[in-house]
Amino acid sequence: ENIENKFKTSFLVSSGNHIKKIETDEVICFFSDANASFILSNQNRQFAVNNSLDNLEQQLQPQSFFRISRKYLVNKKYISGLNSNNQIQLSIPEAKDFEFMVSRLKTKSFLEWYKK
Repeated sequence: ENIENKFKTSFLVSSGNHIKKIETDEVICFFSDANASFILSNQNRQFAVNNSLDNLEQQLQPQSFFRISRKYLVNKKYISGLNSNNQIQLSIPEAKDFEFMVSRLKTKSFLEWYKK
């Protein structure tokens, strides 16, 4: 039994009147807003996803995704560093409207995860 299989590798989302498949490695982050969850894709598009961040956290490969705060679950692939305010810098400039603050309680575990 391949351990990878227990983690989601893609999501189906609605885009207008189409269903679109997004691979998890195209996901910069999952975020919650007004009791809904969304995907921010690496094309800087947002899609509603029918799942809570708590559930998503269980479904995603833990080496790749980290819950930095109540609001964000981020993909390591797009993180280029952390500034002195514990704010994550992303390698994708389009996501500049987002403030990815690592919550203080999570900073130590985030750094452990990030250096792996």
